[in-house]
Amino acid sequence: MVGSQGDLGKRLKQMDEDVSGKCSLRREQSWERKKRFLEHLSVSGNISEAGRVAGVQRSTLYLWKDTDKEFSARWEDALEEAADALEAEARRRAVEGY
Repeated sequence: MVGSQGDLGKRLKQMDEDVSGKCSLRREQSWERKKRFLEHLSVSGNISEAGRVAGVQRSTLYLWKDTDKEFSARWEDALEEAADALEAEARRRAVEGY
């Protein structure tokens, strides 16, 4: 019985390490996708398009926005950057023409 409990402990420890490694990898991949999304959002201002470029579904984007304060703040900043660029281009076209 003692041997089997030791084996169980080793297996549980290995499972914990496996899960931790996978979670760490997922967090890293998530951050890369978040970064890609935010970069494109700041240029396009289009959430759906930026999500497609990043390979992330809209529902996931909004989940991240609701649960990650830093991501949410960066999302708002990216939209402001896109709006600023759009306003600047509209002003340029109004003054210089198309």
